[in-house]
Parts: sequence; C-alpha cells; structure tokens
Amino acid sequence: QNTIFSPGGTVPFGKGGAWGKICPRHAPFGVWRGQVTHGGARFGLYLDNQYPRDLDRFGSTEWCTVDNTWQPCGGFLRDWEELFRGPNSCDWHKADGSDNGVLNVIEDSLEYHSTFVGHYTLGDIAFDRMISVYNGHSMYWKVSKTMVDQLTPHVENSIFANDQGEFSMGGSCTRFNGPAGPFTFYLRNVSFAGNVGDAALSAGQHCGLDQERAGKHTMCNAQYLLEAVEW
Repeated sequence: QNTIFSPGGTVPFGKGGAWGKICPRHAPFGVWRGQVTHGGARFGLYLDNQYPRDLDRFGSTEWCTVDNTWQPCGGFLRDWEELFRGPNSCDWHKADGSDNGVLNVIEDSLEYHSTFVGHYTLGDIAFDRMISVYNGHSMYWKVSKTMVDQLTPHVENSIFANDQGEFSMGGSCTRFNGPAGPFTFYLRNVSFAGNVGDAALSAGQHCGLDQERAGKHTMCNAQYLLEAVEW
C-alpha cells in the first residue's frame, strides 16, 4: 500500500525493549536524498506524523542501567525516565521556551503513479527539488508549522505536474492539498503544470476538522507565501 512509510504516529514511544525510551515521531532523519517511490496503492512517500526534535540521546556505543541491568543504550533518550512525567527532549519547546525542532530536508525525491504523496501532520521537514508527476494527489499534507529557522521554505525548486498522455495513471492530476494551522506555509520556485484536479493548490486541507466541538478554528489561520511560483 505504501512504498516508504515512517509510522511515527503508530508507535510514538517505540516498541519492544525500546518502548518508553524513545519517541520515534520526533527522531530526526539522516541524509535523505535521491529516493524514487512509485506504484503505491495508497501512498508513495508517506512520512505519516513526523516532527523531528533536538533529542538528548545516548551515543551508539554507550551503555546505561535499565531495570537494574547494565546494557547497550545507543539511541535511547538520556531523559527517558521523564518521558511520561515531566519536561523532556521530545517536547515542543526547550526549557527556555524556544522551538525544539530540528530541520530535515528531503532532497531530489521523484514520485509517480501513486494515489497519494506526502503525510498527515509534518513539521520542520522541507522538500527541495521534488518532482511529483502522474499521481492522484501531487502532495497530501494536513497540518504543519513554521520552520524552526523561520527561513527555509517548506517546498522549493520543485515540480508538480500531470498530463493525460500514455504515461498518465488513471485518475491522476495536478493536485497539491496544502496544510492548515496557525503558521506561514512557504513555497519558493515551485511549478504546477498540466491536467489539474479540483485545484492545483488547495490551502488549509485540515481547516476546521477536529475543532468543531471545541468551537475554535485556529487551524484555519494558515498564511501561504508564494515566491516565484508558476502555474
């Protein structure tokens, strides 16, 4: 169903012996460059619910005491005992109130022939030189935030395109479902081309959802900043 899936929201506190000692949805990615995903019945690239943060973790060769046992702890949180009871490095903010995010960049991603490309909620992960063609949704993105450095575009130097030629998948179109949230969504040097679905760029996909009962609509406050965007 999904060609690449990072299930951070499914296992938010790890699995097995690592359970409660790590927060996978907040673990930063390493170098991510040049991947090709295609043919996903659901998603091609599917980053689920990821918000990389500045985690305080043991090094790969370090040991520590867990349940009165001295064992390898590489990758575990140094402050894992605080994970469920107090401030820890998986939190949104550092102790001084500053953003605890870590910027990750997905570079040179090629996506084609999948129903969806993208994620649900995603922050501090940018896309540079992405090409998404012949997909049911060029990008699917529900919620995000302003980048931790307040400068990096969420998407730049990228192409979202489709046509109805011999390589086109049935039902494919140019359709970028953009995120909602009280933040600025920044696109720079991005091109939208070809057969368009309901809209080439639809702003605030998650606007209003999950908030009706609370009587608030802060998710509808997203501002879109478009620089050097072509249609």
